[in-house]
Amino acid sequence: MTLMIGFPLELELKNWVRLFQILLGVAGVVFILFFARNSFASNSSVGETEWVSVLDTARVQQFGTWRESQFRYAKTTCLETHEEGAKLTFTFSGTGVALGLGQHAVPAYGRPSLGKLTVTINNDTPQVVYPRNEAREVVLARGLKSGEHHVSVEHNQDNGDGSCRISGFRVLAKQSGD
Repeated sequence: MTLMIGFPLELELKNWVRLFQILLGVAGVVFILFFARNSFASNSSVGETEWVSVLDTARVQQFGTWRESQFRYAKTTCLETHEEGAKLTFTFSGTGVALGLGQHAVPAYGRPSLGKLTVTINNDTPQVVYPRNEAREVVLARGLKSGEHHVSVEHNQDNGDGSCRISGFRVLAKQSGD
């Protein structure tokens, strides 16, 4: 059987199927590239921020007693301490830094027993962070002069409460707003 063009129907169908497969493949690649570009454009973590886990012992130094901890079925592993004066230090290059806090409590379990964190950046005036009052990520500094900076986070008791979980640091490579 032939079509008006004069090619056998079987050959013509194979060509149409092959053309359809090629077009489908091209559309898939275009979709993936479009999705990836838009995901990266809306995700400030690409080129503008860097996440550094507290488990990165090459970049985060521990002083005192810290232990690895995961809250229930959490994906993120944190460092946890109960020790007064336990400290983490971190050196980074950028214009700002945020502190990632681990999950601290579920309301059904009662009030969390959290201490406070004394944070210094470049040995400047310390600031106090109360994890029970904060979101999971706290901006410690923004608008620093581009270059190398040093962060120190010290755990202290707060009215008899004293533990904390820290997951990491987010480095801001460029100037950013809130």
